[in-house]
Amino acid sequence: MIQIPVDKRDELPGILRGLQWIYMTPEVFNPIMDLLSEKIQSEKSETGRWGMNLWQILVLGVLRNGLEANFSRLTDLANNHRLIRQMLGVVSLVDEADFHYQTICDNVNHIDGETLRKINIIIASEGGNIFKKNEEEGLEIRTDGYVLETNVHFPTDMNLLWDCARKCLDIIEKLDGKGLVRGWRKLDNWRKDLKYRKIGLERANRGGGANKEKRIAKAVEKYLVKTHALEVKISDTLEALSAIMTEPKTVLLHLELSDYHDLMKHHIKLVNQRLVEGIPVEHEEKYFSIFERHTEWIKKGKSGNRVELGHNVLISADQHRLIRDYEVLNKKSEKEAIHGAVDRLKKNYSEEIELLSADKGFYSKENVEKLEEKVERVVIPKTGKRTKKQKEREEEKDFKEARKRHSGIESVINSLEHHGMGRCFNKGLDGFERCVGFGVLSYNLHQIGNKLISLEEESLERLKIKAA
Repeated sequence: MIQIPVDKRDELPGILRGLQWIYMTPEVFNPIMDLLSEKIQSEKSETGRWGMNLWQILVLGVLRNGLEANFSRLTDLANNHRLIRQMLGVVSLVDEADFHYQTICDNVNHIDGETLRKINIIIASEGGNIFKKNEEEGLEIRTDGYVLETNVHFPTDMNLLWDCARKCLDIIEKLDGKGLVRGWRKLDNWRKDLKYRKIGLERANRGGGANKEKRIAKAVEKYLVKTHALEVKISDTLEALSAIMTEPKTVLLHLELSDYHDLMKHHIKLVNQRLVEGIPVEHEEKYFSIFERHTEWIKKGKSGNRVELGHNVLISADQHRLIRDYEVLNKKSEKEAIHGAVDRLKKNYSEEIELLSADKGFYSKENVEKLEEKVERVVIPKTGKRTKKQKEREEEKDFKEARKRHSGIESVINSLEHHGMGRCFNKGLDGFERCVGFGVLSYNLHQIGNKLISLEEESLERLKIKAA
């Protein structure tokens, strides 16, 4: 059995103890391995180079989020950290089993969000028994949402247009290296001139002084003239390329160039509409990143009028701070999503939901009434002016105590932000959901591991007292 050092100030011992608990608990380990086998190995034959087994993939996926590590650091830990190598099933540091960067990337990224959701249900269901004081104990669910940000810069029409243009030029540079395009001898000049004009427009827009509107109009005209000329040139190149595309890799570059070219035309239209014609751009027409196009613009009315770029994540944790359910809210409101959360909790867990608490953002009369049909007690304070009956209800001792306990969800969310869920560095919506799944899994294992370490310490203390 691996001896894990006790240090609750560091995430690693707690997470490793949680992983050890999985490995030593057949009712947890076996169904998890079945899920991973079905996802990863169902369509693979027993051929090819040496890779990673299912347990190693799970361990490294959890550690990546739990330690907020990128794949380079994860590769270093897998090859040089004695305790982690033991957890991976490698006997020693000098063992010939090495983990390669690309192998780790490919295998960890093969697990999807739905598989991780099922694994989390198994972990939370069995792990909850460790915290229970008695078998009849039900669930007290605290629900709240927070924004997990995507790894994007702040979007403006000007810099998104520049992103489109530079990506088109980058792809053309690759095609030029293969000798497939002509007429791009001054490609570097296009890039430098466009960037210079974009910076000039930003400075005119940001600065003050006399004749600001005239300076902005002049800078916009210079920027749009150049981008429009580039768009026409790229369009001609695409037309010439379509006749000679044969190799699969070259075809992919052609498709990528066509995609960014379409985005470029769209943003030329938006810049012209907003800065030249003075017509506001509809929210539905906007992109907030040309790389992570699923990104949402979220304004939750917090102090400082802050805008967040990413997705709302709805978290439902129990009284022991274990996360029982979560959902990435892609263009979906929290008020609507809480009903789905309750339905999943009732379906996935045997315990009764004794209490459901949420903050004012979830309140509506219809919402509370529908939730009370599903849950024994619902604690959601009303927004705005309250009636006499509502005041009496919210002044009750049980309601006040439940409201105080609800604040515990904030510490859960804060802990998640230290388990790789402060900013998502994965690509695409699938990668975003994978980040959330591994983040919740590493958090839950950290909680379970710390609890097991505490129970073992208490047991040792009792033995010492008896021996004395």
